Amino acid sequence: MDKLIESNLKILNIKSSNDFKRLSTSKYKFFGKYLIILCQPTDIKYNFNPLNGLNAKNYIRIGYTISKKISKLATRRNKIKRRLRQLCKIIPKTHYVTNFDYNIIAKSQIINTDFTEIKKDLEFCLKKLNLKLNDKKN
Repeated sequence: MDKLIESNLKILNIKSSNDFKRLSTSKYKFFGKYLIILCQPTDIKYNFNPLNGLNAKNYIRIGYTISKKISKLATRRNKIKRRLRQLCKIIPKTHYVTNFDYNIIAKSQIINTDFTEIKKDLEFCLKKLNLKLNDKKN
């Protein structure tokens, strides 16, 4: 059954500034070597969307924040964002908690870091955050 849930889980991007502001006040945070991950339950208005038939149990929403402090060049910031998007697709869906929004914030050390190192850090952060969330639910 876990494989069925994992295969149906979709990753959507957060684009609204209001959603980013709501995530910035999150009490679920984890700091890694290259990343900071903020997490909060999905807003009620996204729980069911009759237009496309998606329910919050079928997807997670992820936003990416790469500030100009990391690099003044947009091409470098976009490269980091592309890497993070790809990593979120590669990482097993079991690391995510459905019905939650995530904001992945890049730290300045991420610029010259290898793809595999960033992947290890992201997996580590998601596992620790997942443990925190499961402790809060129980």
